[in-house]
Amino acid sequence: MVWAAGGVTAGGGLPDFDVRTAKEGRAVRNVLNPPSATVGRRAAIAADIAAAKQRLEWSIPGIIVEMHPVLGVPEVVTARGKFLTRPNPKADADQVVRNFLLSAAPLYGLSQADVKTLRTTANYTNPEGNLKWVTLEQRLNGIPVFRGELRAAVSPDGEIATMVSELVPGLDPTTLGASKLSPE
Repeated sequence: MVWAAGGVTAGGGLPDFDVRTAKEGRAVRNVLNPPSATVGRRAAIAADIAAAKQRLEWSIPGIIVEMHPVLGVPEVVTARGKFLTRPNPKADADQVVRNFLLSAAPLYGLSQADVKTLRTTANYTNPEGNLKWVTLEQRLNGIPVFRGELRAAVSPDGEIATMVSELVPGLDPTTLGASKLSPE
Protein backbone atom coordinates (compact mmCIF):
# COMPACT_ATOMS: atom_id res chain seq x y z
CA MET A 1 0.00 0.00 0.00
CA VAL A 2 0.97 3.62 -0.45
CA TRP A 3 1.08 5.70 2.69
CA ALA A 4 1.33 9.47 2.96
CA ALA A 5 4.87 10.66 3.59
CA GLY A 6 5.43 9.83 7.23
CA GLY A 7 1.93 10.91 8.24
CA VAL A 8 -0.34 9.19 10.68
CA THR A 9 -3.96 9.93 11.41
CA ALA A 10 -4.85 12.50 14.06
CA GLY A 11 -5.67 9.73 16.53
CA GLY A 12 -2.20 8.25 16.08
CA GLY A 13 -3.60 5.11 14.46
CA LEU A 14 -3.06 4.04 10.90
CA PRO A 15 -1.03 6.13 8.43
CA ASP A 16 -2.93 8.23 5.91
CA PHE A 17 -3.93 6.32 2.75
CA ASP A 18 -5.28 7.94 -0.41
CA VAL A 19 -7.17 5.43 -2.58
CA ARG A 20 -7.70 8.04 -5.29
CA THR A 21 -4.07 8.14 -6.34
CA ALA A 22 -2.33 5.10 -4.91
CA LYS A 23 -1.42 2.48 -7.49
CA GLU A 24 -1.91 -0.26 -4.94
CA GLY A 25 -5.29 1.23 -3.99
CA ARG A 26 -6.93 -0.08 -7.21
CA ALA A 27 -8.57 -2.99 -5.38
CA VAL A 28 -9.93 -0.65 -2.73
CA ARG A 29 -11.21 1.79 -5.41
CA ASN A 30 -12.96 -1.08 -7.18
CA VAL A 31 -14.75 -2.01 -3.95
CA LEU A 32 -15.75 1.63 -3.47
CA ASN A 33 -17.08 2.08 -7.02
CA PRO A 34 -20.83 2.54 -6.86
CA PRO A 35 -23.12 0.07 -8.64
CA SER A 36 -24.08 2.82 -11.12
CA ALA A 37 -20.43 3.09 -12.18
CA THR A 38 -20.30 -0.13 -14.16
CA VAL A 39 -17.54 -0.56 -16.71
CA GLY A 40 -19.98 0.12 -19.56
CA ARG A 41 -21.37 3.23 -17.90
CA ARG A 42 -17.88 4.57 -17.15
CA ALA A 43 -16.83 3.93 -20.76
CA ALA A 44 -19.91 5.76 -22.08
CA ILE A 45 -19.25 8.72 -19.79
CA ALA A 46 -15.58 8.81 -20.87
CA ALA A 47 -16.62 8.81 -24.56
CA ASP A 48 -19.10 11.64 -23.92
CA ILE A 49 -16.42 13.65 -22.10
CA ALA A 50 -13.92 13.18 -24.97
CA ALA A 51 -16.49 14.20 -27.59
CA ALA A 52 -17.58 17.26 -25.58
CA LYS A 53 -13.93 18.29 -25.08
CA GLN A 54 -13.34 18.07 -28.83
CA ARG A 55 -16.45 20.18 -29.58
CA LEU A 56 -15.37 22.81 -27.06
CA GLU A 57 -11.84 22.95 -28.52
CA TRP A 58 -13.33 23.53 -31.97
CA SER A 59 -15.70 26.25 -30.77
CA ILE A 60 -13.23 28.20 -28.60
CA PRO A 61 -9.81 28.60 -30.28
CA GLY A 62 -6.95 28.60 -27.78
CA ILE A 63 -8.94 26.90 -25.03
CA ILE A 64 -6.95 24.97 -22.47
CA VAL A 65 -8.65 21.99 -20.82
CA GLU A 66 -6.56 20.33 -18.13
CA MET A 67 -8.06 17.00 -17.15
CA HIS A 68 -8.28 15.83 -13.54
CA PRO A 69 -5.88 12.88 -13.11
CA VAL A 70 -8.34 10.84 -11.04
CA LEU A 71 -11.82 11.92 -12.12
CA GLY A 72 -11.11 12.15 -15.87
CA VAL A 73 -13.09 15.39 -16.22
CA PRO A 74 -11.80 18.94 -16.65
CA GLU A 75 -10.01 20.25 -13.61
CA VAL A 76 -9.15 23.60 -15.23
CA VAL A 77 -10.83 25.21 -18.24
CA THR A 78 -9.43 28.51 -19.50
CA ALA A 79 -8.48 30.22 -22.77
CA ARG A 80 -5.26 32.03 -23.68
CA GLY A 81 -6.04 35.75 -23.44
CA LYS A 82 -9.73 35.14 -24.11
CA PHE A 83 -12.92 34.40 -22.26
CA LEU A 84 -14.93 31.19 -22.37
CA THR A 85 -18.21 33.03 -22.96
CA ARG A 86 -19.43 36.17 -24.69
CA PRO A 87 -20.18 39.30 -22.66
CA ASN A 88 -23.47 39.27 -20.77
CA PRO A 89 -23.22 42.25 -18.37
CA LYS A 90 -26.88 42.15 -17.31
CA ALA A 91 -26.82 38.50 -16.23
CA ASP A 92 -25.92 37.40 -12.72
CA ALA A 93 -22.53 35.63 -12.57
CA ASP A 94 -24.20 32.48 -11.22
CA GLN A 95 -26.51 32.35 -14.25
CA VAL A 96 -23.58 32.90 -16.66
CA VAL A 97 -21.76 29.92 -15.14
CA ARG A 98 -24.87 27.72 -15.12
CA ASN A 99 -25.67 28.56 -18.76
CA PHE A 100 -22.13 27.56 -19.76
CA LEU A 101 -22.38 24.35 -17.73
CA LEU A 102 -25.76 23.48 -19.24
CA SER A 103 -24.23 23.71 -22.71
CA ALA A 104 -21.09 21.81 -21.64
CA ALA A 105 -22.61 19.30 -19.18
CA PRO A 106 -21.22 16.19 -20.99
CA LEU A 107 -17.71 17.66 -20.67
CA TYR A 108 -18.03 17.21 -16.91
CA GLY A 109 -19.78 13.83 -17.14
CA LEU A 110 -23.03 15.46 -15.99
CA SER A 111 -26.54 15.61 -17.33
CA GLN A 112 -28.39 18.90 -17.60
CA ALA A 113 -30.49 17.74 -14.63
CA ASP A 114 -27.23 17.27 -12.65
CA VAL A 115 -26.19 20.85 -13.49
CA LYS A 116 -29.55 22.18 -12.31
CA THR A 117 -29.10 20.50 -8.92
CA LEU A 118 -25.70 22.08 -8.24
CA ARG A 119 -26.01 24.32 -5.19
CA THR A 120 -24.57 27.85 -5.23
CA THR A 121 -22.37 28.28 -2.15
CA ALA A 122 -20.66 31.53 -3.21
CA ASN A 123 -21.54 34.34 -5.61
CA TYR A 124 -19.69 37.57 -4.90
CA THR A 125 -17.57 40.32 -6.42
CA ASN A 126 -14.04 40.81 -5.13
CA PRO A 127 -13.29 44.09 -3.28
CA GLU A 128 -11.64 45.65 -6.34
CA GLY A 129 -14.82 45.01 -8.36
CA ASN A 130 -12.88 43.54 -11.27
CA LEU A 131 -13.85 39.88 -10.84
CA LYS A 132 -16.85 37.91 -9.68
CA TRP A 133 -16.54 34.46 -8.13
CA VAL A 134 -19.11 31.68 -8.24
CA THR A 135 -18.81 28.36 -6.41
CA LEU A 136 -21.21 25.51 -7.12
CA GLU A 137 -21.40 22.46 -4.87
CA GLN A 138 -22.34 18.96 -5.95
CA ARG A 139 -24.70 17.08 -3.64
CA LEU A 140 -26.06 13.59 -3.70
CA ASN A 141 -29.30 12.90 -1.89
CA GLY A 142 -28.76 16.17 -0.01
CA ILE A 143 -25.24 15.24 1.12
CA PRO A 144 -22.28 17.30 -0.20
CA VAL A 145 -19.95 15.27 -2.42
CA PHE A 146 -16.40 15.29 -1.02
CA ARG A 147 -14.50 18.06 -2.85
CA GLY A 148 -17.31 18.15 -5.45
CA GLU A 149 -17.10 21.83 -6.28
CA LEU A 150 -16.72 24.04 -9.32
CA ARG A 151 -15.31 27.58 -8.99
CA ALA A 152 -15.56 30.12 -11.80
CA ALA A 153 -14.09 33.58 -12.26
CA VAL A 154 -16.40 35.92 -14.17
CA SER A 155 -15.55 39.38 -15.50
CA PRO A 156 -17.72 42.42 -14.67
CA ASP A 157 -19.05 42.12 -18.25
CA GLY A 158 -20.32 38.60 -17.54
CA GLU A 159 -17.57 36.65 -19.32
CA ILE A 160 -16.14 33.47 -17.78
CA ALA A 161 -12.37 33.80 -17.45
CA THR A 162 -11.59 30.40 -15.95
CA MET A 163 -13.20 27.45 -14.18
CA VAL A 164 -11.66 25.00 -11.71
CA SER A 165 -13.56 21.86 -10.81
CA GLU A 166 -13.55 18.56 -8.99
CA LEU A 167 -17.11 17.63 -9.89
CA VAL A 168 -17.57 13.86 -9.84
CA PRO A 169 -18.99 12.41 -13.05
CA GLY A 170 -21.72 9.79 -13.34
CA LEU A 171 -23.18 9.85 -9.85
CA ASP A 172 -26.62 8.25 -9.75
CA PRO A 173 -28.69 9.26 -6.71
CA THR A 174 -31.03 6.31 -7.20
CA THR A 175 -28.28 3.73 -6.62
CA LEU A 176 -25.89 5.50 -4.29
CA GLY A 177 -26.39 5.73 -0.57
CA ALA A 178 -28.68 2.74 -0.42
CA SER A 179 -27.80 0.46 2.46
CA LYS A 180 -26.19 -2.83 1.42
CA LEU A 181 -26.64 -4.52 4.79
CA SER A 182 -29.74 -5.08 6.82
CA PRO A 183 -29.68 -3.99 10.48
CA GLU A 184 -29.36 -7.66 11.43
